[in-house]
Amino acid sequence: MKKIYSYGKQTISEDDIQAVVETLKSDWLTQGPTIKKFEDELCKLFGSKYASAVSNGTAGLHLIALGLKWKKDDIIITSPITFLASANCAFYAGAQIDFADIDSSSYTIDINKLEDKIKYYLSQNRKVKAVVAVDFAGHPCDWEELKTLKEKYDFQLVNDFCHALGAEYKNDFQYAVKYADAVNLSFHPVKHITTGEGGAVLTNNEELDKRIKTLRTHGITKDESILEKNDGPWYYEMHEVGFNYRITDFQCALGISQLKKL
Repeated sequence: MKKIYSYGKQTISEDDIQAVVETLKSDWLTQGPTIKKFEDELCKLFGSKYASAVSNGTAGLHLIALGLKWKKDDIIITSPITFLASANCAFYAGAQIDFADIDSSSYTIDINKLEDKIKYYLSQNRKVKAVVAVDFAGHPCDWEELKTLKEKYDFQLVNDFCHALGAEYKNDFQYAVKYADAVNLSFHPVKHITTGEGGAVLTNNEELDKRIKTLRTHGITKDESILEKNDGPWYYEMHEVGFNYRITDFQCALGISQLKKL
């Protein structure tokens, strides 16, 4: 019989198991209060105003692309040394992807090569819409320089933070949301903590967070301020096509327990 090898190994302790069991015995398996509790814990730990837990990190990147309103012919730049989802999220939104190579010492996106790429597009009368910078293998990018470029050339900045939960930049554990418009997390078992599958988007932008929360649940809203009519608590409207990118309560229970180990 062929032996199957895993390229990662999660650590699950008895308290993790008990947290999941308690949720399985509760009235809520999904769309319940544990999701909000997990999001609140993420905000507290990483210093963001908002968090949206989703089904996986790739879903998070897709929702960021839609939330930031990427569209056809928009140019998105990322690093070629990353998981394919960092690039594919541009295609999901109909945008165009390009790459700026890595710095040979940090393995994160090279600031000078990135600026050269931005200048190249400007010479073609085209503007870069967004940069997806990857904190690769736990090493933060040069975020101060990235933010300087963002302000100079007016592009959106996304942190693919999936490898860096627990990392510090300039002695700051909560650096990610201070530099990026959106921060994407993954809780796949090969990451630092796990919910099985799962992910989250952190941001300080209220409008972006609302859009992501709507799009992760089919585009459905119950927000009375924007409903065309209101027939009671069970009534909802779909104002645009969204997706089923929800995460479950028992996954979030595992996430809350795992966060204590980070």
